[in-house]
Amino acid sequence: MSEKVLKLINHNPYITTIALAKELDKSQRTIERAIKSLKTENKIERVGGDNGGYWKVIVSI
Repeated sequence: MSEKVLKLINHNPYITTIALAKELDKSQRTIERAIKSLKTENKIERVGGDNGGYWKVIVSI
């Protein structure tokens, strides 16, 4: 799941967890867990706040 989320974030850094959940047909909580995992693995980081911020991909696939 994390790899799919990373691929979508890499394609669109401004994507929201709600949009990710709809795109992958998963719950928002599942997406949040995948994002937490990607943050822990230092593959992504959040730049800015929840509104108006974006995802910075550190390690692309």
